[in-house]
Amino acid sequence: SAACGKKRMSDITEGLIQSIIDGAAAKGLAWKSISNIRATVSAFIKWSRKNKYTDIVMDDIGIPKTAKKGKKKILQPDDLIKMWNAPEALYSNLYKADVVIGFRPGEAIGLQWSDIVGNRLHIQRAINDDGEITNGKNENADRWVWLGEYELQIFDDQREALKRRHVISPWVFPQPNGQHATQRAVRRGWKRFAETAGITPGVTPYGLRHTFVSINNEMPEGIKQRRIGHASNMDTEGVYGHSVAGEQEQAAAFVKERLDSILKPDQKPTQKPTRPKKTPSAQK
Repeated sequence: SAACGKKRMSDITEGLIQSIIDGAAAKGLAWKSISNIRATVSAFIKWSRKNKYTDIVMDDIGIPKTAKKGKKKILQPDDLIKMWNAPEALYSNLYKADVVIGFRPGEAIGLQWSDIVGNRLHIQRAINDDGEITNGKNENADRWVWLGEYELQIFDDQREALKRRHVISPWVFPQPNGQHATQRAVRRGWKRFAETAGITPGVTPYGLRHTFVSINNEMPEGIKQRRIGHASNMDTEGVYGHSVAGEQEQAAAFVKERLDSILKPDQKPTQKPTRPKKTPSAQK
């Protein structure tokens, strides 16, 4: 950056880094692009701090409120009804899982049956766009998710679908040959599935994750962000509190209540989920 020029590492300050972020916003870069710049600088500063080149921390480096946030297209309630009523397709259960769990695209592809333990799911790997197995996007990507009625039904349906196709695989949503799926194939499959089902055009597989966030607007923010594996330095609640016992069960209850209202509007609603009380510690 021109703001840094040829300065020595010892001359770089938090104010200088903030000016780089502010300059990116002044040029009209989108919030996501600026966030990526901050993440890159943060990684470099962290390395420099570990190697005793600086004592700078990035905690107070913020993104200007004027930064433009792009609007992601998401599924509307009518689209969800169409999705659940559509004929089965190769990755149709994966798309439903994206909506009810809030996966990143690579996380759903990276799921293995051994990750499902009773009614809990361990999200611990992802398949990137190059087909490589990774540990996920960030340190909070490795997480446990409680599975409720809709989540468990999707996995049961997927088991039956694989049996019908005579596919044996350690992967939950594999290719027909049993190998893990690819992001490219899942994107192509989504486009075909959405067109066939009459779903609103323009929603991407990543938009299914945003759909989860949007439809669960009454879920407490901290619980929601931990369920979807957001890093603690992202702009959600600022600094997350400690995880609370039972919060993931509560998250599953919120998902069920919301999807029931969309997919089963004539059904008498169950008791509305309550916000969990905070406790000193939490079970993993």
